[in-house]
Amino acid sequence: MSLDRRTFLKLSGYFTVSAAGTLIGACGGGGEEQRAVSAMPAGTYSYPQGIASGDPRADSVVLWTRVAGGSSGADVSVRVQLSERADFAQLLMDVPIVVSQRFDSTVRHKVVGLQPCRHYYYRFIADNDVSPTGRTKTAPLAGMDGEPQQVRFAVLNCQSWTANHWEAMRLITEEDDLDFVVNLGDYIYDLTSASGRVEAAHPPLKLPDGFSFPLPGAPNYRLTTAVTLADYRYLYQTYRSDPRLQKLHARFPMISIWDDHEFTDDCWLDHETYTDSEEAQPQRRRDATQAWFEYMAVDINDVKYDPSSSSFQNIRLNRAFSFGSVMDFVITDQRLFREDHPVPEGAVPAPTNFLAKGSRYLIDKATLDYYDAKLTAATGSPPSILGTAQTAWLKDALLNSTATWKVWGSEVTFLKLNVQLPNTGPQGGEREVVVYGDSWEGYPLHKKDITRFIRANRISNVVSVSGDIHAFMAGTVMDDQDAPSPSPVMTDFVSAGISSATMYSLLKTMFVQAEPAMAPLVQQKQADGTMKNIWDATAKQFNSELAYTDFDAIGYVSVTVTKDNWSAVLNKVNQVTQPGVLPSPILQSRTRLDLPAGSFAIRVTPL
Repeated sequence: MSLDRRTFLKLSGYFTVSAAGTLIGACGGGGEEQRAVSAMPAGTYSYPQGIASGDPRADSVVLWTRVAGGSSGADVSVRVQLSERADFAQLLMDVPIVVSQRFDSTVRHKVVGLQPCRHYYYRFIADNDVSPTGRTKTAPLAGMDGEPQQVRFAVLNCQSWTANHWEAMRLITEEDDLDFVVNLGDYIYDLTSASGRVEAAHPPLKLPDGFSFPLPGAPNYRLTTAVTLADYRYLYQTYRSDPRLQKLHARFPMISIWDDHEFTDDCWLDHETYTDSEEAQPQRRRDATQAWFEYMAVDINDVKYDPSSSSFQNIRLNRAFSFGSVMDFVITDQRLFREDHPVPEGAVPAPTNFLAKGSRYLIDKATLDYYDAKLTAATGSPPSILGTAQTAWLKDALLNSTATWKVWGSEVTFLKLNVQLPNTGPQGGEREVVVYGDSWEGYPLHKKDITRFIRANRISNVVSVSGDIHAFMAGTVMDDQDAPSPSPVMTDFVSAGISSATMYSLLKTMFVQAEPAMAPLVQQKQADGTMKNIWDATAKQFNSELAYTDFDAIGYVSVTVTKDNWSAVLNKVNQVTQPGVLPSPILQSRTRLDLPAGSFAIRVTPL
């Protein structure tokens, strides 16, 4: 996106760009002697949320920090330094930028003119106060001399402050040879009510404003959610204060996208879903969006966002990355252009709990198919997760990719997760139920449009990495799962949440409360009176496309990609069982899932 003068002036202080080799105001050859002489005493400024980098390309990367201190309300002059040496003895870049209070004293600075597949070190200096040192890495370039034949990255999502622990972030940081990290959303949670089972390092959250409301079906239990810019900024500031998240950001560049909880649960466009009305909340949506852009190291030259505009239509988060001839990576926004869930709340009995049973969760498939087809006929296109323009962009990116692997960062899973439940009417028999309708399974004709496109154009080695569902899953996605003989077109690898409550814990409580017929599919009573988790077996019984599931897991996925093989290691960590006490050991198990190029057969190997 080229910036005209008017747009540039709007973004001044929000997003800046400089080229490697730029040394402005430098006093010498680099290192410690280059710090500016200042009247401000040391310790005036600090970097309470650490530093970060993001959106790595072969010739550029975006650097981020937040500067605290100084005079209240005053902008701060900061220098950004870049070097190929951790001691900064030889600088590649040393430029001054202005940190604006208007954007919560956060910095986004893009460095261009870099070399491909190379580590760089960076830091920020405000007067005599120096930030921690960050390390980043540019992407490889297809055809470059010595082009690497392997790409490694980690996938994480659903990092709730108020549940379990964040020790998995420490494990990610210890995987020192990762090229980058992907965050698939739920970086923060708008809901702040504590689960009880959370590590001592995460004290209760106290929003500056907040909105409290009773949990549907449990009026004595109240939830509190973020509703103002101050609330959302507070959440990012608090989350980014955790030293494990800071170290992860300081070690690897991150490619980020939002999911729902950066705004509100199960959101679509600017609509909330905590009440039956699903009212539009445009100001709250704008505030949530501004806070996300302030705290993420995102390339504004690639996405479209103008912080001075109140419109949503100028925002585009979908972007494409190339990692040499091995892998192309695309990431899409599945919230801001999503249409309402096809089955309206009014078409089913009033929800008795937080699930909106029958509309977003535990949906009768025949009812879903009816409304999906009805809306498609009325509008000429199916209810969409991506919107028309982004769907066309995705198809074009997949079709024109020349890399071996076409990898799609999808916030929500593509995998089918349906079960058979008994009919409650006099007709008897069973009905097919969609367990999780906020995923692609809840938008069946839009899903089918994409899978049929992949098949019709014979696009090979399409893999999605997804999250949101709080479980590890992997399996095959069909071109038309309802056809008598469907054909496989892609695979989906789903990462469990870093810390959020597991899908199994939700199934055995909220789902069973909403639909008692689910109980015998989720748990089985043993001879000693204990309850055994049988949901993984149930899911595979009804969904043969699933190659692997673990619905009672927290952790992350580390991926190694070559031209011959896709290898995903599911790193499962133990959960908090006693409030305030970290589990020991942290790591519970590791499972490797291998997918040879040109195949849909996933091989599972416990490590």
